[in-house]
Amino acid sequence: PICTTRIVAGVGVPQLSAIMSAVETASKAGVSVIADGGIKYSGDLAKALAAGASAAMIGSLLAGTDESPGEVYLHQGRSFKAYRGMG
Repeated sequence: PICTTRIVAGVGVPQLSAIMSAVETASKAGVSVIADGGIKYSGDLAKALAAGASAAMIGSLLAGTDESPGEVYLHQGRSFKAYRGMG
């Protein structure tokens, strides 16, 4: 799931703009930026890195892998894995 804070709270800026702004400010202090939120697809990760983030949190992209913990559930013929996280 994508980050819904902006939609629910009615405040905030889109993730790409937030990353670019954070990178601009953080780079003046020699600090790296880790993007966290709004990364649902591999293209979202590519955009975050292209916007200047040094890394990104991608828990939901990895949550369904065999290596991740969690119980697998079968729903309407499809397998899903439960995980804890935002969204």
